[in-house]
Amino acid sequence: MSARPPAVLVGIDTEADDQWSARGRQEMGVANAARLPALQALFEEFGVRPTYVVTWEMATRPESASVLRALARSGHCVGSSASSRP
Repeated sequence: MSARPPAVLVGIDTEADDQWSARGRQEMGVANAARLPALQALFEEFGVRPTYVVTWEMATRPESASVLRALARSGHCVGSSASSRP
């Protein structure tokens, strides 16, 4: 038996707001990105290093892209989702 604790991979699917409704898919808002720094702070309290998996909208809208760039500059992993782009 190993003395190391078990590993858990945490992937955060960051996509446009409310993609489960027709209105959300039409609007493609990204206001949820503003909550990512608070989520990251919570992860840091527990020593968790998540990977942020982003969609086209999150990567290209200035309000969400700036949050994601700040996470990446801080050494956090930000990657691309396989979701289709417009």
